[in-house]
Amino acid sequence: MSADMERGHAYEPLARQVFERINDVVVEQVGWAEKDNGLIGISPDGLIGTTEAFEAKCPSRKTHMRYLINPMGMVEDYPWQTVQYFNVFEQLEKLNFVSFRPENEAKSICHVIIDRDTKIKVSAKINMKVSELIEMVLVREAELLQCINEDVERLTAF
Repeated sequence: MSADMERGHAYEPLARQVFERINDVVVEQVGWAEKDNGLIGISPDGLIGTTEAFEAKCPSRKTHMRYLINPMGMVEDYPWQTVQYFNVFEQLEKLNFVSFRPENEAKSICHVIIDRDTKIKVSAKINMKVSELIEMVLVREAELLQCINEDVERLTAF
């Protein structure tokens, strides 16, 4: 586990508590969640009811300051994780993406809300809505399932 991952693991509970207090919500901790096909999953930092999710990052000072200046930078640093939330939780309407750094007394938390209409810059050439990115993922997912099924048929034909 990297130092950044250790930091995130240590501060995520506090980030969740601060977010809950500021937004007057309860963030339910859940473990691994996956689609019915068993191939695609995510480990969410939390769910708020059935239509919202919570994702916390607890970055370095430099990265947190960058997120304060450009909150969408959080999402642009983790575009496919963002898309995966909406892919796995089909009823999801909003993803609350948070950067939390308790040492930053001026502004310890940065919060951006993502929905399916939010455009995400995935690369220098790709800037698409979450819903469009989900469609791309679903095509790849279907191709993967087809390949797996074909392999299973070949292997069980003997």
